[in-house]
Amino acid sequence: MKKVVFIAAILAVGQANAFVSPNLNVAFLETVKVRCDAFPFHLLSNIHSDDGRITVVVSCGTSSELRTIICNKIKGGDGETYYSCD
Repeated sequence: MKKVVFIAAILAVGQANAFVSPNLNVAFLETVKVRCDAFPFHLLSNIHSDDGRITVVVSCGTSSELRTIICNKIKGGDGETYYSCD
């Protein structure tokens, strides 16, 4: 049942390939590993919205290749807060 709730919550925020974790840092770093072709990455900006969405722009490796990562706060069916990043 929990898996169904997570899938529904992720689809509701439009993040079908998202990493989900109760820890924001874990969800964010797993997403960066997939989105950036090279390390290290550099945080350029982050925007926190009132609805729990965090938009982060990172520069990957030594190039000027930019990636935008969006993390959403999701309330799980178990009452816990989770983060979904894509």
